[in-house]
Amino acid sequence: MITAENQIVSILTLLLTIASAKELVIRIEGGPLVAELLAVETGYVYKGPVFGFEDTYVLIPTENPEYILPNEQKRRHVSRSLSEDVRVLWAEEQNWKQRQKRDFMPLDPADIPLSRVKRVDHENESVKGTSAKSIRFKTTMAKSRKNQTLSQFKTRRKRYASSEIDQTFNDELWNQQWYLKDTRTRLDLPKLDLNVLPVYRAGISGKGVRITVLDDGIEYTHEDLSPNYDPEISYNCNDETRDPLPRYEVTKSNSHGTRCAGEVAMVANNKKCGVGIAFNARIGAVKMLDGLVTDRIEGTALGYAQDLVDIYSASWGPNDDGKTVDGPGRLAREAIEKGIRKGRGGKGSIYVWASGNGGSRGDNCNCDGYLASPYTISIGSASQKGAFPWYGEACASTLAVTYSSGAYKDQMIATTDLNNQCTIKHTGTSASAPLAAGIIALALEVNPSLTWRDVQHLIVWTSELAPVADNPGWQKNAAGLWFSTKFGFGLMNAYGLVSTASNWTTVPEDKKCEILFNNANNATFSFGNPLKLFAATSGCQGSDDEVVFLEHVEVKTTINYTTRGSLEVHLTSPAGSMVQLLAPRKFDKSPKGFVNWTFMSVMTWGELASGLWTLVISDNVGPEGNIGYLGETRLILRGTKDPPRHMFSGPRNYNEDYNRIHNRVGDARITNSPRLAVNFDYENYLK
Repeated sequence: MITAENQIVSILTLLLTIASAKELVIRIEGGPLVAELLAVETGYVYKGPVFGFEDTYVLIPTENPEYILPNEQKRRHVSRSLSEDVRVLWAEEQNWKQRQKRDFMPLDPADIPLSRVKRVDHENESVKGTSAKSIRFKTTMAKSRKNQTLSQFKTRRKRYASSEIDQTFNDELWNQQWYLKDTRTRLDLPKLDLNVLPVYRAGISGKGVRITVLDDGIEYTHEDLSPNYDPEISYNCNDETRDPLPRYEVTKSNSHGTRCAGEVAMVANNKKCGVGIAFNARIGAVKMLDGLVTDRIEGTALGYAQDLVDIYSASWGPNDDGKTVDGPGRLAREAIEKGIRKGRGGKGSIYVWASGNGGSRGDNCNCDGYLASPYTISIGSASQKGAFPWYGEACASTLAVTYSSGAYKDQMIATTDLNNQCTIKHTGTSASAPLAAGIIALALEVNPSLTWRDVQHLIVWTSELAPVADNPGWQKNAAGLWFSTKFGFGLMNAYGLVSTASNWTTVPEDKKCEILFNNANNATFSFGNPLKLFAATSGCQGSDDEVVFLEHVEVKTTINYTTRGSLEVHLTSPAGSMVQLLAPRKFDKSPKGFVNWTFMSVMTWGELASGLWTLVISDNVGPEGNIGYLGETRLILRGTKDPPRHMFSGPRNYNEDYNRIHNRVGDARITNSPRLAVNFDYENYLK
């Protein structure tokens, strides 16, 4: 006989079991009543629907369902397994995912911390009284030069800047925000700001744009955030409430989201902390990193309020340990793909992602499936000196960089912190992605009609080479675009991006062409014996999938190999542009290889798709005895059949004098047209 006391104990035991059990997510036809019935029949407890996904539900396994439903005990003997049930479209156990915030890092081992040096800020500029909504446009860019070489972007003669104190904003940390204004004392040094002051001068500050930070919550009560906080685009996935306030601890381990949010939307001219790069944008938060992370949690976060959110900013990802290969699960992928199709009224949600801090571990961001997605914007970091930081990851999927911390003596990023405080120590690629999100918000205020692909084209077309040109590894592709696996297409230029966006023609419809590499299946290779594969393509000419002008290029493959970290992968386009899709990773000793993994590159952006593509997979590291074989390997070409409008006059004309531009003296205007060359044989390029 079961007493009341025994029932209570049994129920408590069940609840503890449920709390510690891994969820099962199922997709079925028939609605929640069918899901509840199915749970009873198969020995599960029905938890409820998955927020943001149709016909998708959460079940909790338990060994003792009779404590809740004693009358259904007999069903256990006749129930079928979920995999056999015709009502189940798919079922997937929710494994816990390791996710790392991309901010705090130990010091660069090569860096000796002798002293902390602050820059002396010399400014002479004011943007007060710039409330006019309309913009007057005037072209101020340098004239086109037909054959530009990398040496033209190097340091020039000494020119000294103004020595007056800047009073643009009255915020207490404004003079610490070196990346938003020009603090150089010599103008022959690389330009150290994101060229945003001319945009503010034109009255553009992100007004009407909504940005959600996917993280560990934000302190929306903070004086420098609360006026811009938007509860409609905020949610707590960990506790399933509408309150994304962080959990407070002595270590401030949950300050990450608050810091990222402040970079974007700190209120200007309130004498508190600093100035957000889009200081009139609306900021929200989806709290999803304060607890165990599963595919369901990530999917809910990435799909939350897609009808309201313009930009999602994510400064986290799989472990940057140099040995992890991981990416979005089923629901997370579905959420992102739904976002780019239906978000922002069909213009597409914009996902901005920090590119990772695993540089000191030899990591490669193409082993992060979030960064290897064509639907996300992968943003890396440049240091205060315009150098590649020691924690940075070089890979072919990086689209551009913004500023962040570098060596020990370099300044970091100023922003909000927990307990209504401020900090000047935000670091890593975590700090770079929100700055990029803020720049995009400025462009969306000027032109809300931009699609998610327009934004990527704008970043490619306006990011600057000159401030980071002294770094090795730059190459010009056949479409005339400079690219580096460390810096993407260069340092983001807010002035250039916003001005170009203001007079932008939407890019043509995107197409996808897929081709199999010849003789890939079961092809073998080993240490010192590389495997070379070819794929000849017309770009699917004559079909609805025809691609002529490239955007993203992917290689989807399965590679079985004894030591995964020894592998190196290179892809060469028909025009001869070669990019490294994967570099060796010395800490990755896994024998698991890559299973249906996609490597992505943006290096050949703007090139022609048709011709012979070459893929080389090699092992030059060893040890001897390493051997493996290849599974099906597919080349995926994404782009357009017709050329984007901004390419009509030819390839991009870079401003080699960009480093000489400074934002302290004189009137700055925003140009109304992309900087295009006029002496380009377009017809010959198409041949």
